[in-house]
Amino acid sequence: PKIKRILYKVVPESANRMAMVANGDVDIAVDLTPQELNALKDRKGVNVVNVRNNSLVWIHINNQLKPFDDKLVRQALNYATPRDEIVKSVFFGLARPWKGVIPSIFPGFTDKFWKYDYNLETARALLNKAGYPDGFETTLSYQATEATSEKIAILMQTALKKVGIKIKLNKMTAGPFSQQIMTKKMPFAIWQDIPIQPDPNYCLTLPYDSNSFINYTNYSNPEVDKIIKEGRSIIDPVERVAFHEAVQGIVLDDAPLIFLIEPGYKLALRDNIKGFSYYTCRYIRFDDLTKE
Repeated sequence: PKIKRILYKVVPESANRMAMVANGDVDIAVDLTPQELNALKDRKGVNVVNVRNNSLVWIHINNQLKPFDDKLVRQALNYATPRDEIVKSVFFGLARPWKGVIPSIFPGFTDKFWKYDYNLETARALLNKAGYPDGFETTLSYQATEATSEKIAILMQTALKKVGIKIKLNKMTAGPFSQQIMTKKMPFAIWQDIPIQPDPNYCLTLPYDSNSFINYTNYSNPEVDKIIKEGRSIIDPVERVAFHEAVQGIVLDDAPLIFLIEPGYKLALRDNIKGFSYYTCRYIRFDDLTKE
């Protein structure tokens, strides 16, 4: 390895991590907020890395619980979501709206079926058709450790109120939050995940196959299950990608979750650190780094 020794410091407050990399006390600072990264981008001696990657932020919807068991309600939620405002206000432009059902950097991704551009009139019409002309009340949960999640939650609370949906915010510690998600009991929550294998069948299986352990939303569509099962045996890469295009349209129409943001991977490092590259499951490849 080019670097013989790595000292990893645990610094709980992101503001302190920001100050340390700005002052040169550390070489790399991770898990900074978008606001902190935005403040560092013109700082002398610091480089801000913003890599378009395979991580996804969505709003988890429990498809088995009312009113979320109605596809029309889930579609309405997607139409009422201000993705561009979230990118601007929460991520300071350091993210992208997610307009598909798998990561946009992966083979096989398509946005040809996308239809959920911000449209409050369509959202209200769908809620009315579903039998909720005056909206409904629900609770949106999020992790206390995720600074961006709280800001997203506040924006969603304001946005959904415009179509009559009254949102109570529930800030939870990581343990109980993850337990409710993973036992498939959470009704409505902000969730982030990262499929690490750049394959359309893998990416579709994880959250959308009804038999998948991490299909936390309880989404179930027999047609989707059938296509995913058939697609696993296709070896030719071109044929494999083509086969999995149509199923993305089915999932998008079912709206099992609110497709939200591709946040990317971000960090700040001193400008004498060279050779940074991103790897889909290890984030930083230290074996490529040099320090001048």
